[in-house]
Amino acid sequence: MNSLKYTDEEDKSFGLAGMSIAAMVWDEIEAIESVSLDSEDCSSVDFASDYVYAAPAGVSVKSVWEQSFLHYRLCARLLMANVACREIVHRNEPVSDYAVRQMRRILAETGMEHCSLEQDETDMVFEKNYDSVIRIFNHSAVRQIARDFASELKEARRMSASEIAERLQRLRML
Repeated sequence: MNSLKYTDEEDKSFGLAGMSIAAMVWDEIEAIESVSLDSEDCSSVDFASDYVYAAPAGVSVKSVWEQSFLHYRLCARLLMANVACREIVHRNEPVSDYAVRQMRRILAETGMEHCSLEQDETDMVFEKNYDSVIRIFNHSAVRQIARDFASELKEARRMSASEIAERLQRLRML
């Protein structure tokens, strides 16, 4: 992988499949409103309104930061799952060193911007989650579920969170 950008619709369907699977695995599907193949790449995942909007007045700074960190961690997992599913499942290759470097760079920038995290802290988030993501997408049953989901998404074009949960229910049996 020479770029994290989608190469075509098939690649995008596997990226969105990976993100949907990660949301299910980490029980964070409620953060997603929908996924769409027809949206611009940066808008392919619509997040639930309570995930996106700022905290109400009167909430402590610590609570706001903790919520921001949880959002950052979810986005980190979604990014890693997007890339891992495209590389491991779709291309049947390990995640490239280039992709790992790019994910680390993106997560470092985002962590600094949204949570004031230092490089060692963003590295820790990466390390704590990356191995899990790789194990998930190297699992043969998950690979088949990802292929099926990507195919169903190409047909449906858009899926709501409830449709995602319904189609990925088989993950709960693993």
